[in-house]
Amino acid sequence: MNVLVVGDKDYERQPVVKVVRQLGHTDGTVAWDYYSRSHYDVVISDYLMPQMNGLELCRKVRLAPHPNYTYFVIVSSRSESDNLLAGFQSGVDDYLPKPVSEVELQCRLISAERVTLMHRELAQRNSQLLHLSSELKAESRRDALTGVGNRLRFQDDLIRYLDEYRRYKHKYYLGLCDIDNFKKYNDTYGHLEGDKVLKQVAQTLVRHSRASDSCYRFGGEEFLLVFTEQECGGALTACQRLRKAVEDLNIRHDKNTPYQKVTLSIGLAPFQADDAAGVDEGLKVADEALYQSKNNGRNQVTEAAPGQTLKTQA
Repeated sequence: MNVLVVGDKDYERQPVVKVVRQLGHTDGTVAWDYYSRSHYDVVISDYLMPQMNGLELCRKVRLAPHPNYTYFVIVSSRSESDNLLAGFQSGVDDYLPKPVSEVELQCRLISAERVTLMHRELAQRNSQLLHLSSELKAESRRDALTGVGNRLRFQDDLIRYLDEYRRYKHKYYLGLCDIDNFKKYNDTYGHLEGDKVLKQVAQTLVRHSRASDSCYRFGGEEFLLVFTEQECGGALTACQRLRKAVEDLNIRHDKNTPYQKVTLSIGLAPFQADDAAGVDEGLKVADEALYQSKNNGRNQVTEAAPGQTLKTQA
């Protein structure tokens, strides 16, 4: 335990330093300069000192951004005892009367060690709880089946997307994807096989996307892709690449005519908004484009250009 002994009178300070040394503690004499450079578990300070008295020093210690708690003891004569209340209100933990008794000093140091240890244990537990809370939050924002982000994760990321759009006018595109005739797949091959398809499709979308793009499971067999800093041509090319990558998995699906395998339909829309309402509008347009892909025969990408003109590509 590191102890900083502070006082302007050497003859009063040295007996305290002597006892502290005998107890196996270290000491310092230039209070704030020492404290600013390193942390002390305990500060034992005289009340009356020139330039900065003990209470002023205590206030500075309490405001210092040290992660560990410092136990602060004021040494005061009886004539100064009227200031004790002000001292404890300033953050003082304990009081030692002058002349300092070795037994009383040892008692204060035992108490200080107990309190600082409890503070360390509490800080460690709080750190563990924060880490656990962070892990639980991350887990709650990940789709349990596919491992990609879910709607909660999208809502969290949306704050960043909106901020980047406001500040840098970054262009985003939303790609709303739907596995074609997936209900028929489940009815034909069973839900366990359907879950395998969802996992494979999610992995394929992630594997064939840029690191800066994001994939979310939006519900059921729907996935949302966010293409960052993309022009329309680049986003359209990306969607076609992803559509073909899913088709090239060659997962048998007899009820998905005329392809006879698992395919993906995508609706693509620009995301150029600085508020959540604008994002909802972008999702609505992407959903309309997705419907157009379905209506035109599935396994296609439909682009909604600004002004909501829909263009379909197989």
